[in-house]
Amino acid sequence: MTGAVSELTGLEQALLRHLYRLRLLTTSQARELAAADRRVVQQRLRRLATAGLIAEVQGPPPGRERRWFCTEAGRAAAEAGREVNPRRYQFNEAAARSAGHLIGVNAVGVALTRWARRYGDEVAWELEVGHAYSRTQAVIADAVLAYTLTTLGGEVVDLRRFIEYDRGTEPGHILVDKLRGYVEVAGYRPPPEDGQAHRPAIGWQRRYPTFPHVLFVFGDMTDQEAQGRLGRLIGDVGSDPFLTTHGRAVTVHATTLDELQRSDPFTDDIITRVPHGERRPLHSRR
Repeated sequence: MTGAVSELTGLEQALLRHLYRLRLLTTSQARELAAADRRVVQQRLRRLATAGLIAEVQGPPPGRERRWFCTEAGRAAAEAGREVNPRRYQFNEAAARSAGHLIGVNAVGVALTRWARRYGDEVAWELEVGHAYSRTQAVIADAVLAYTLTTLGGEVVDLRRFIEYDRGTEPGHILVDKLRGYVEVAGYRPPPEDGQAHRPAIGWQRRYPTFPHVLFVFGDMTDQEAQGRLGRLIGDVGSDPFLTTHGRAVTVHATTLDELQRSDPFTDDIITRVPHGERRPLHSRR
């Protein structure tokens, strides 16, 4: 195999696209997204690696699960297939070894992919999406999630979420700072460009029908640590003068990666409203 897209099987092409779009996946994440047998996926990943289209590194303990990413040749092959949006971002072995945060962000999408498959829903997410709130300032969401479901009454619902994955490695005020940025984005109107008589519509309205909720997901920590982190977030948001005055424009929720993986987000109360503290499903399908 020379690495040409035409020589790849359908599964191999799908795996290559997933790795191009999501940058870095563990073997189990790739298997879940491909909806194929683990052994078959491992064989196809090895074949792509032999062709020089992807590379691997071993993850940290305890699991040390292998992590996969596109090589330069793999990125060129994926772009040649014309089924991906070209991206400048490149990955290497050093970045792959230290990218625990990215693995966690993708784990959120993979968990929801599993539930979407069960219900016949659709889900996709885009990594690191910037949203300006001035000419020089922007909030970069860890991911923007798009989840489309059909309620029991037949209504099609498009859920959009700004995903913020928190490993507890940064001070809690960083989460509050990020929320302040989202509030700024919610009300930001870009200035008129040269020749325009009026300012354009609110910036986020060019992308979304309604302003997405912010969903903090706590991962890579114990349940006790996650609850402590959540409690501090609730307290900090509830006492922040800017957020208490202007924060009504932004709905904020929080959960844990463990809950998303093991509990049905459409029937179980795993989503906490911040700062109110009520727990509810991600969305009711009724």
